[in-house]
Amino acid sequence: MWRAPGFATAVDPTLAHGDTVQRVLYELVRPARYVTWEYFSRQRLVASGVLAARGRPASRVLDVGCGSGALSIGLSEGAGVDVVSMDILPARIEAVHTRRSSRTPAATARMRVLQADAEALPFRDGSFDAVVATEVLEHLDDPRRLFQEASRILRPKGRFLLTTPNREALPYRILHLFPESAVQKLASTWTQESLHPDLLHDHRTGGPRGHPDRHRREGFTVSEVEALGTAVGLRLLVGYTYRIPLPDRMMEALTPRLLSRSMAALGTRPLPFGLQVYAEFARP
Repeated sequence: MWRAPGFATAVDPTLAHGDTVQRVLYELVRPARYVTWEYFSRQRLVASGVLAARGRPASRVLDVGCGSGALSIGLSEGAGVDVVSMDILPARIEAVHTRRSSRTPAATARMRVLQADAEALPFRDGSFDAVVATEVLEHLDDPRRLFQEASRILRPKGRFLLTTPNREALPYRILHLFPESAVQKLASTWTQESLHPDLLHDHRTGGPRGHPDRHRREGFTVSEVEALGTAVGLRLLVGYTYRIPLPDRMMEALTPRLLSRSMAALGTRPLPFGLQVYAEFARP
């Protein structure tokens, strides 16, 4: 399964807020080499999907597993979206507050920061226009719960957008040849460095067994995430794999600094057997 209709709208929005969100993301991420440009490009990809899906001027968005809050702040400050920025780890919540404090109070006035569990979202039914989960699904004990919760809290025609590792990408296929202990170590070394480069010290180790940063599984296929959505009544609108399927450290070493931006941007386009899965779902 590999579906990418309307791709130009998803990654190159013509909406009025698109350029402003991109500027805010750039100021927050300060990309320089491939790793940070890739992170910037991925946040822009997801932000573009949210903006393209907005059905009302005052959209309300939940950012699950918000990291240090770049996407949340980008949407709140750059597009005037009401954003709830949520993570299970206190250190991430503190990081969001720190990053938010560097912006003007008025810019992020429509943003709320909350510590909560992605598998038990503390919100009323039908309370969000969009739910975003970037690199969250693979960390959950029961990924079905996130889909159930997203479907529950979405308003009619609301969108659920996610990214997650593609378990059919070449690096993950190679990892399957190793014992689990080696997989845990190699996964963080090969493929996780650019997920949240501003929180790199957290992702390099992944924490002890059972820690929220640990992968419960090494990725999903587009068909698998579609099945999870279908089971709770969500319809897949866009689903494809993207990102050049090479380890981040290799890409960092091979990509000249002057080409980092263009290579990272190219990596957000659909690519069979790409390193990541991008998916957008709609609630009826």
